[in-house]
Amino acid sequence: MIERIATVLVLGLAQEAVAAKASRCASFDTCFSCATGGCGWCSFVLGQGTCMGLGDGEFTCNQVYNTIPDSTCWDHSTAGGASGPSGGYNCNSGQCVAAYEGPTPPDYNSLSDCLNGVNQYNSTCRPADSKPPFWRCNVTTKQCETSQTEGTTKDQCDDQCHDNRVCSGGKCASQGVNGAGSKLCAGTTCPQPEAGPNCSSVSGSGCSACIATSNRCGWCPYYKTCFDIAPHAPIFMCPPGFTLDKSSCPKVSAGAASNLETVV
Repeated sequence: MIERIATVLVLGLAQEAVAAKASRCASFDTCFSCATGGCGWCSFVLGQGTCMGLGDGEFTCNQVYNTIPDSTCWDHSTAGGASGPSGGYNCNSGQCVAAYEGPTPPDYNSLSDCLNGVNQYNSTCRPADSKPPFWRCNVTTKQCETSQTEGTTKDQCDDQCHDNRVCSGGKCASQGVNGAGSKLCAGTTCPQPEAGPNCSSVSGSGCSACIATSNRCGWCPYYKTCFDIAPHAPIFMCPPGFTLDKSSCPKVSAGAASNLETVV
């Protein structure tokens, strides 16, 4: 009898542990906390979003799936109707500031566009009293260069035109001038993902092969790439359709292009 009770208790604790693990991502209710917590934010519509990741089973995100911990993931609860992926920059008193998700489009599509004054209106973003020479951001060299007509002040350009870095797959990875992150990665070292499958190595074999590899591997149909969703794995963004559900894999007739499922 004692052994039976002990067995029941052990099974109960094991079930609770599994349930707790399964609900790990669901506990995050903001885009930023979700991505920094090692999960992915599934969102497309203003004020809506769901955190999904390892432990959530065979899920499919029919919106944009994002594991990139970008500062433009506005860290507000979805209950307030203001969380989700965004992008672009606005000009505020001559300064380029991140445009968080809202009902109107940003003034500029990217930081470099804002610094260089590139938009449909060719409007500049710099202090009203600034005079040439101006400084524009070269996204290739990630450095400022002089211009008589385009750009902003040297101080503003030097402050914002630099390579951004973020921890990805255990490395402090470059994201470019317009990418997520900051000049330096947080902490002295980047955390490593747990040892596991090389999901990207099976990308060429298609959706079903990707998902069959491991519960950590998910398929992005837009990029035809297999991604690892484990915490600290390489970060990524996938347009609508990211899935860990084999039944969601596309079906085509025999002889179709690679990276799609083939019905023989």
